[in-house]
Amino acid sequence: AEDPDLALFLEETPKPALDLDPLPDRPLRLGLALGEPPEQSYAATLSDVQIAVITHPSNPVHRLSAAELQALFSGQIQNWIELGGSDQAVTPWALTPADESRQLFENVILSESKISGQTRLAADPAWMLAEVSVDPGAVGYLPATWLNEGVQAAGLEPALAEGLRLPLLGLAANEPQGAARRLLICLQSGSGQQLLSSLLQVP
Repeated sequence: AEDPDLALFLEETPKPALDLDPLPDRPLRLGLALGEPPEQSYAATLSDVQIAVITHPSNPVHRLSAAELQALFSGQIQNWIELGGSDQAVTPWALTPADESRQLFENVILSESKISGQTRLAADPAWMLAEVSVDPGAVGYLPATWLNEGVQAAGLEPALAEGLRLPLLGLAANEPQGAARRLLICLQSGSGQQLLSSLLQVP
């Protein structure tokens, strides 16, 4: 509101391809990304994003512990009936190894266990949403910002949910000045935090 002549252009790109170097027609370049910041870049923490465990809406198992998740994704549990659910084969889904949600999930849940060879690979959260929403035996995970009515989020113990959070970072090639700095400060302020919480589904 204080910069009526300022234009803000949005574009989506994979984190590895994120280019923060200024261009002649875009002198201010900011990025938003989850997880660790790229090397040699400025990073400001804006919020945290919950990693949600998702299942098909028809699945009667509504809460999962860390031990149960480990058993599901390592292949020790292969039928939901073992957790009090329906007689339905478990279909675990994982994001690609480079995805920071997967790296966090495996560090917190699997620890030294190996992911099951039966685990299917989703190229991105949209792909995982589409697959889990049509498979009654599916289980997966993704940032809570992607949740929709096609899946249900499993209840997690508070300590486990806290461990499954990734920082949302505001990134720049160098410490921002001017309008870019004011934008980051706004996002870190009360009104900006309220907006981010609603957009990111932060409890």
